[in-house]
Amino acid sequence: MNKSVAVIERNDRLGGHVNTYIDPTTNKTFDYGVIIWDNITVVRDYFAYLDVPLGSSYLGGDTVSLLVDFANGSLVSASVLDQGNVTAAFLAYSEQLAKYPYLLNGFNLPDPVPADLLLTWGQFIEKYNLSALAYTVFEYNQGVGNILAQPALYMLKYLPATEVNGILTGSFVTTAHHDNQELYNRALAKLGSDAFTSSNVSQVVRRGNGVEVFLTAPDGPKLVGKPRGNPISETQMASNLLYEDQSNKIAYHHPT
Repeated sequence: MNKSVAVIERNDRLGGHVNTYIDPTTNKTFDYGVIIWDNITVVRDYFAYLDVPLGSSYLGGDTVSLLVDFANGSLVSASVLDQGNVTAAFLAYSEQLAKYPYLLNGFNLPDPVPADLLLTWGQFIEKYNLSALAYTVFEYNQGVGNILAQPALYMLKYLPATEVNGILTGSFVTTAHHDNQELYNRALAKLGSDAFTSSNVSQVVRRGNGVEVFLTAPDGPKLVGKPRGNPISETQMASNLLYEDQSNKIAYHHPT
């Protein structure tokens, strides 16, 4: 593609939400962050490129689940969960999801925004009689707080057709070594000196011939080239963007 890149990461490793525990006694690994991957071409190609073997994912096992009402800490009987047809509910969900193909590649929403996307997730599943899938979606779309109060837009975005297919067919994959961190360690090695870990952007300055990116790194301040563009992956809050030169307007692309 005739492009060069620099990856700047504030943590001491790549991987983001990937977390792998290594038992100090047995040296066995256990993934407790990202665990499974959609079984799609881009995933298989990425793992193959970095020579990390894939295997089938198994999310069962000898586990004990406890349902708790977070409002008061009391245990809840599993009998309160909807006992409807989960498969039928996911098929009905897929019909609704197909109305919004643009959600797959970002948040380029039409004007006006479809009213159903502005419903809460709880209202959406009630409107379309999808209560049978509510708990399963809660298990897969974790970390969003009160999931029923979230906009339906986000739940539809974070539960695409590929994930529905994985749920219905059990076709998710994971690393054969149960070590998702291995993938990013190899990516880091592949990037070599073009990756800056334990580093933070201190300033970004636009000039006529490009953009200067200044870093604070463990071995001191650095200037990373003069790229023609600076795509960023950053939670778009004002406090996270203080380093930006705001003298000119900039359009941010938030990857999905």
